[in-house]
Amino acid sequence: MATDDRFYWAFALSAMLFEPKRHSPYHIYGYKRRFGRAPEAARMLETEYSIRPDAKAVRLQLESIVQHPCIDRYWSLLVALELMPESQRGAYCDHFPEDSYLRRQARFVLKYLGEFGAQGIFAWPAANAVYAIRHCILLGYIGKEDGIDMMLRIARQVQLSYSGWPDYAAAVVIGEQFYALYLEDAYTSRLRTSAADFLQRGAAQVLPWTITL
Repeated sequence: MATDDRFYWAFALSAMLFEPKRHSPYHIYGYKRRFGRAPEAARMLETEYSIRPDAKAVRLQLESIVQHPCIDRYWSLLVALELMPESQRGAYCDHFPEDSYLRRQARFVLKYLGEFGAQGIFAWPAANAVYAIRHCILLGYIGKEDGIDMMLRIARQVQLSYSGWPDYAAAVVIGEQFYALYLEDAYTSRLRTSAADFLQRGAAQVLPWTITL
């Protein structure tokens, strides 16, 4: 496998969210397919990730995506639920204010308690960070070498955290559901379909999980 394939492996981490059926990951110009013009991509970065064209702020914001606050919230809920007797878990979730986002997240963690895996929801912010980095490279917000270095650091962490593409894809789905509980069930269904497309017909079919990064 060519040396450059490690870059494409890193690019593919974001494919499940936005390009699940694209068989080849050998490109970084994804925004041209979703956004007709660069200004639209710039608006996407600002509205979805609060990223603006300032070199210092861009790097800090990209790092903050990987260390998303929802990760800490997830771990605190997971640990609390795992440490208490099963008979008390429902009451623990319900002690949060009724209809609050935190109660919904606690209930979600309880529902999927056995499905998260040892690394939890890290895959979701990792996928989003790679997606944002790709666009920052394209728009000139960061240099290509710096951006690729950031993506490879994320890719190595992902590769060490999960056992393969199916494990990673499942964690992305669970992570996005945890973060976006306000979305309709139709979106959740679409995301699961995207995960299946990514695994069966996407980049996961052509890039071995065990590639040396």
